[in-house]
Amino acid sequence: MKKALKKAFSAVLAAALVFSGLILAPTTVKADTGEYTAFLMFTDYDWAFGNWDETLESATTTVSGDGTYTVTLNAADVGGDGSTGANGAQVFCVDIVGAQEGMSADGTTFAVTDLSITVDGEAVDVDASKLVTGDIEENGNYRIEIYNVYGDTASDSPIDSEGFTFADTLSVTFTLSGITY
Repeated sequence: MKKALKKAFSAVLAAALVFSGLILAPTTVKADTGEYTAFLMFTDYDWAFGNWDETLESATTTVSGDGTYTVTLNAADVGGDGSTGANGAQVFCVDIVGAQEGMSADGTTFAVTDLSITVDGEAVDVDASKLVTGDIEENGNYRIEIYNVYGDTASDSPIDSEGFTFADTLSVTFTLSGITY
């Protein structure tokens, strides 16, 4: 009886070790769907008006490789204090969720070109040479930093952040190239 109990206990212990190894083993393989959500991140000077993530469907688009994409933020969807429109820019970025990790398997980055901004249907001056891009927060997301009071663009901004206003819509169009899966 003692021998059978010892054998059963050993089997249970071995199974527990194998099972815990399966759960705790690090995974390096990522199933890549080839589609990522890009969203327009923005807040104005009062921090009352803005969008911070991809849950606001109207401010997103699907990125699926090399190509030209547009994300648009509608003021009516994000007026946190009941107002519409924005006065100034504190944070103004486009994040492509999971894209750096999934679309650049070798660790290199891809190119952003032809970036343009429109507010209420009018073009805004932007110096694309001052954009900061890449996995800036080291979270697997690819970010196009247009202006961030806490980022590198604060000291050398691609836009006039103080004079940046809009009442209805803010759109960013950009082209991505050099993507590898």
